Amino acid sequence: MRGYDILDPGTCRYLGTRTVWLRDPFPFGRGGEPIARKGAAWSTALMSSVIVDRPGQRG
Repeated sequence: MRGYDILDPGTCRYLGTRTVWLRDPFPFGRGGEPIARKGAAWSTALMSSVIVDRPGQRG
């Protein structure tokens, strides 16, 4: 599989990730269906973020 970080081209702000399977991966063990098919994509998106003054602080 191949993973990508998605950045805003204007600000370079992190927006999320995208993973693309390059071949059919199989689960551990014998037989069974692949967990994803070649060409399948998985994406995530950052919904919000804040800047804080110290570790553990919530915005």
